[in-house]
Amino acid sequence: MERLEPRLQPSVLNNAGIILCTLFVMGNIHFNAISHIVELLIVLVGFWCIYRYGKGMPLTFLLSLFGISILIPLVSWYFAYQAEPEWVKDAPQLEKLARLFIFLPLAWFLKERANYVFYFWGLSALMILLSPWLSGTGWHEIQLIWQGERIDYNLRNAQHTALLFGIVFIGLIAFLPRIYRLNKMYLIPWLLAVILCIITLVGAQTRTSWLALLATTFCCLLYLAFFLKSSKIRLQRRWVFTTIAALILISIPLKQTLGPIVEARLSSEDQVISQLAHFDFNDIPYTSIGTRINTWKAAFEHIAERPLTGWGGQGQEIAIDRSEWLPAWIKSHFGHMHNNYIALLLQYGLMGIIFYFALFGWVFIKILKAVNNNQLPLDIGVFSVAIFSFWSIMGITESYLFFWTGVICIQTIFAGLIALLWHKQTLNIEERGVL
Repeated sequence: MERLEPRLQPSVLNNAGIILCTLFVMGNIHFNAISHIVELLIVLVGFWCIYRYGKGMPLTFLLSLFGISILIPLVSWYFAYQAEPEWVKDAPQLEKLARLFIFLPLAWFLKERANYVFYFWGLSALMILLSPWLSGTGWHEIQLIWQGERIDYNLRNAQHTALLFGIVFIGLIAFLPRIYRLNKMYLIPWLLAVILCIITLVGAQTRTSWLALLATTFCCLLYLAFFLKSSKIRLQRRWVFTTIAALILISIPLKQTLGPIVEARLSSEDQVISQLAHFDFNDIPYTSIGTRINTWKAAFEHIAERPLTGWGGQGQEIAIDRSEWLPAWIKSHFGHMHNNYIALLLQYGLMGIIFYFALFGWVFIKILKAVNNNQLPLDIGVFSVAIFSFWSIMGITESYLFFWTGVICIQTIFAGLIALLWHKQTLNIEERGVL
């Protein structure tokens, strides 16, 4: 079958793709029955369109990584099964990494218009913001925050709630000028959404999210400083002052009411932190941080046994179950490592960690280069720096990459970013076709 250029893709496929993207983003968090059917259709229709109408598009690297994402779990499982058949299942789990690549067909459909990406992200953010009422207990759960209760809106647990609302918060801040230009009246729901995000981030009581947001702010300021120094673009001061003023006005009353909750949460692990600061890793109590440290010790013992190919898709469970010194209650309650990077090393060894940085590094560099070359706007660069910073730090204390929450985040964010890149490249192909 002859491959054709993207511009020759029929409008019926374009429209069907946008409908599928809409259904995907509406159902992937709260309506799983719809989401699973839609995902299958997106994969079948989307990858066929990529093959049929992808002539001239730079697809080789990402499609190669997609193939590698299936090969890595297979290789890892094979060698682990040969060495430890009593611990490893009889069949590999090939979907663990490959499911991330649903962003490819999503991006293919979204690339038709740049606005599609922002509608896609906006709808995704809306579904997250509605979580208190769609999956939680509504206003009652929000009110519990002021009583010092830890909330999660039934989004697996509080750490995952913090990840989702942290990403939405970053998007709201990064795209404030764009939202204002679209319609000034949108500032009212924007303000309400920001308040809900901040309240939720406090109520989730996830210390890593607070640290990640501070580090993200620093990284974005650093990026802006370097970008503005090397380009002719000047940042409009009014947006800087408006954003800072809005956050200060929101934060002052929240600090008065929610400040004690933050202080109590930060001081709850003083003993463990003091022990770690003195490099004392013996007899660490099984607190929130302590449990992580102890399971990480078990992980590194197993990583040392199989550093290149790991233990396969069950690697995290195997490391916990095989470590005789871990308490029985830890083995019954935990089956993962609370760390993206350790989980990758444990399951897929160096193969997995190299794959991870190849994928994330490629997307990150491509986006920043496009912004630097004025092919994409500055707010996309700021958003990307913020998201990659936030995700990278959040992954230190939770293995989001192996839970549906983290997978959805990568699928949704990468779909938008790749779509913006492909949109420009599609226009270039069309110009060459006209000439």
